[in-house]
Amino acid sequence: MNENVKKRLELLDTVRGITVISMILYHALWDICYLGLAPQSLISSNAAAVWQLTICCSFILLSGYCFPMGSRKIRHGIVIMGWGVAITVVTCTFVPQTSDIFGVLWLLGICALIACLLHHCFEELTPPLAAVWAIVCLVGFSAFYRVGTGYLDLVHPVKLPRGLYHGLFMSLIGFRDPEFFSVDYFPLLPWAFLYFTGYFLNRMTAGNEKLKKALTPGLPFFSFIGRHSLVIYLVHQPVVYGLTNLIAYMVK
Repeated sequence: MNENVKKRLELLDTVRGITVISMILYHALWDICYLGLAPQSLISSNAAAVWQLTICCSFILLSGYCFPMGSRKIRHGIVIMGWGVAITVVTCTFVPQTSDIFGVLWLLGICALIACLLHHCFEELTPPLAAVWAIVCLVGFSAFYRVGTGYLDLVHPVKLPRGLYHGLFMSLIGFRDPEFFSVDYFPLLPWAFLYFTGYFLNRMTAGNEKLKKALTPGLPFFSFIGRHSLVIYLVHQPVVYGLTNLIAYMVK
């Protein structure tokens, strides 16, 4: 994204920055509960589940929305995907009990590379058609939201064949193998639908000058965090985990 676009859309970085802080706080609470410094019920509550969902949805929607604005789209997808693979290799090698396989960076990297293949088809999409595609993707997200549990939600829930739920590749797609384990799991189904909802929202509003003007102002502190969200994402968990372990050691 060039500097002019960044300035016009500073509010997007602000929202991303607020989401990053929310993510850090959520992971801190998770670590505190995991280490026995707070009741497990805090992180397993419905409120915590909703909190986590707002973080995930915000990141993925924003990533899809911002994709068309990038100047080096293929490089972006490869870099994000590369970091996702690196996290998987490191966690599986050194901390297998907290293996991170097919996490959010896998999702964002794969979606970006898919979007690179499709972008030329949708670059000149008219706002009404973009709105239709955004609705289709949102419906797809809703329909496939429970696919990991074996159901497709159409007019009535449809039970899917258990034979689909086998192997790593099918787990990546969204048909989670019963023996598959990951502490951070974002398969293509349903989450790619949410990413492309954001993408088509961008195509729907790309020529709206009033919206661009509304997105111009931002909060500098949060915008700075939002612009460096990848770096913060990569380093925050070991830092937070280290600090919470230190607190646990001092308390006990």
